[in-house]
Amino acid sequence: VMAVTAVTSTRSAWGDMTVTPMGGSLNANAMAAALLDASSGITINSASYTGANGASGTFEVGTDIIGIDRGILLTSGTVATALGPNDDDGAGEDNGRAGDAQLEALLPPPGDETFDASVLTIHFTPTGNQIRFSYVFASEEYNEFVGSQFNDLFAFFVGGTNYAVLPGTSTPVAINNVNCGSSIDPFFPPTNCSFFIDNTDAGLDIQMDGMTTVLTFTAPVNPGVQNTMRLAIADVSDGVYDSA
Repeated sequence: VMAVTAVTSTRSAWGDMTVTPMGGSLNANAMAAALLDASSGITINSASYTGANGASGTFEVGTDIIGIDRGILLTSGTVATALGPNDDDGAGEDNGRAGDAQLEALLPPPGDETFDASVLTIHFTPTGNQIRFSYVFASEEYNEFVGSQFNDLFAFFVGGTNYAVLPGTSTPVAINNVNCGSSIDPFFPPTNCSFFIDNTDAGLDIQMDGMTTVLTFTAPVNPGVQNTMRLAIADVSDGVYDSA
């Protein structure tokens, strides 16, 4: 979203992706550092994580699967769910963890409860006045639960504002906001389909049934002083069927 000493790595059957769950030396600070290029101009001051250790970690891929070759992985279940091939229509793990109020505030009225939130909070000092990140949102909720209450979502807050939105809009990245329609309810129309990749035919070596294209944002920051960013993902309405 790098194998680390004393941390277990898991490799997919086809050998294209390796994920390393949090634990041991792969802590919140190491996760934060894994987000950055060597020339990022960002100094990490501190980082904290809320969620199950097995739900988050780092990844790298030997071939281009999702459009990003390495980074950190936040899920609402387990990092193992990211590994292909796609051989399970309902892969997921309910960790029995709490949701996240800041994510719930992004859901349309009347809103829904979130579960199994994984949240990485980073305090950092930048040398410049902007930061730029790329990400992909993927989920097992696709395509059969598009248009339902199981509207899992992801957010990337910088200074309290969510920048994980569709380009040129303020629309959060969530199941019901990025899809090509529902396979169960034909009356739910495609929504921002140009940003969606369907993987129900297992064409890509990941377990998730669908994902967004690579999305990128640029956010303003205050140079030379401490800023805060917060990455958060959660299940919506129940704790099963993972999103990442």
